[in-house]
Amino acid sequence: MLTNMEDRHPTRGAGPRRCRPEESPYLADLWIRSRQASIPAIPAPVHSAADVRRWFAEVVVPTKEVWLVEEADIPVALLVLDGDWIDQLYVEPDRCGRGFGSQLLVLAKELRPAGLDVEPGGPVAGRHERSQCDCHPQELSHPPHTFHVRPGRSRRRPD
Repeated sequence: MLTNMEDRHPTRGAGPRRCRPEESPYLADLWIRSRQASIPAIPAPVHSAADVRRWFAEVVVPTKEVWLVEEADIPVALLVLDGDWIDQLYVEPDRCGRGFGSQLLVLAKELRPAGLDVEPGGPVAGRHERSQCDCHPQELSHPPHTFHVRPGRSRRRPD
């Protein structure tokens, strides 16, 4: 796993933007760091880092709509859309509270104007229920958006 910002893959341009296939290892590592930092609020990952990287490379990036936000050409947040579902939304732990997650939620709402589905009790649903997605000023200018919280859908993880 990468341990400091200097070791991370520099990317071109500014986010949000679609990820490229070759960036899957860096986004998988961001996911791993974010999940580890979220324990106990989110259960610890049960798969190895190698399995998660393989899952990102073979399943997530090729089959889902993956967006990222960068800071100084470094990926700091990722959003994975699976149809109308927000499948993944993670921010680099040392970059939380700077609006990167909100920026990706604004993008998701623009991409899916009819509404988005989120996991019941998940972080996105919780943010929406607390304060309309923990709004930053740029979000307040958008019309209200519908988040459908639907039970019974299993979230696919690496096998």
